[in-house]
Amino acid sequence: MKKQILHCTPAYPWSGDPQNGSFVSLLVHHLRAISSGFVVHLRHHSFCRTESLLATDVPGISIGSPGGWRGWWFKRKSIQAYIDKKLGNRVDIIYLHMPNPDILWLALWARRKKIPLVIAEHRSAFLNGDFQRQSVVRRWMVQAVLSLAQEVVVPSHALGEGLRKAGLVKPYTVIPNIIPYPHYRGATDKAEGHRFGMLADVVDSIKGHSGVLSAWSIYSDLHPKDTLHIAGEGVDRTFLMKKFKHLSRVEWLGTTSPSQAVAFLQDIDTLIVHSPVESFSMALAEALGSGCTAIVTRCIGPQEWAPDAPIEWIDYKPEHPLTLCLAMEKVKQRTELTSHEVIALLKPFQPENVLQAHASLWERF
Repeated sequence: MKKQILHCTPAYPWSGDPQNGSFVSLLVHHLRAISSGFVVHLRHHSFCRTESLLATDVPGISIGSPGGWRGWWFKRKSIQAYIDKKLGNRVDIIYLHMPNPDILWLALWARRKKIPLVIAEHRSAFLNGDFQRQSVVRRWMVQAVLSLAQEVVVPSHALGEGLRKAGLVKPYTVIPNIIPYPHYRGATDKAEGHRFGMLADVVDSIKGHSGVLSAWSIYSDLHPKDTLHIAGEGVDRTFLMKKFKHLSRVEWLGTTSPSQAVAFLQDIDTLIVHSPVESFSMALAEALGSGCTAIVTRCIGPQEWAPDAPIEWIDYKPEHPLTLCLAMEKVKQRTELTSHEVIALLKPFQPENVLQAHASLWERF
């Protein structure tokens, strides 16, 4: 008999970050081969307007609620009603994806009901110091949620060690994110100029957009045929568009769905991942799957799984834009990946391998 798993997540496709939750959707979809899945999506991004559960065939509910303690009560009542009425009060495993403090009650409920609790954490806040800058109460609640889990799953050892150093977990299990089967496009024609792209939520402190735009202000004057395309939404988008409005050949695409993200990666030549820290980088994995070349800062996560990939590695130095300019010059001389190289590089992240890791995880319960 298949285990009945309740997936609870604040991240789901169709939000400001094209990759935000896409790996959750893929995992939940493919886990149907070995389990019965149900999803509770907790909306929380203020700039998201089109979040939906329609991105997958797995049943579930999407809950938007007020903030604070009133929101806590609202979410608790909604989820409890869903468990009682739709799942017949039967849950074999609760799988919390990127848990927030307002889900502590569900972790406590799982402990009381003796339901195994698995937590999958992906956020880089545990690597760049953001977590330590949060309030004492919020940090305590996150730590309480993690302490109640039977298993903590991370996509890289880098993030696992970050959680350990933050004093949040001791043991952890590394299971990489599922990425789509490669949408390999083959060789592209660069006669019309080289197309650079960024695919991320526009939060400058995390994704480093201003550093890329500063470099572009120098680079673009020397390369009048090349273009820069920025996909994604976020809190800093309007500010950055105004600050760098003088730049030419920069396209701001705004909110980008997962399917549009695939088309975006088919269209660009080089993806730029200009971040101080990443726990995995879904955008990079999907870009390499499309055959793109890439410029990536040495930001921990990607270095773990892609040390031998055809990547131009640079240090994160937004105050020195010439570093990125030189990398942009150099990457244009790189040969694009072949289909065989793509398959070999991304094999660990394909559904059959990730599902096998989860099947081994379920056997522990």
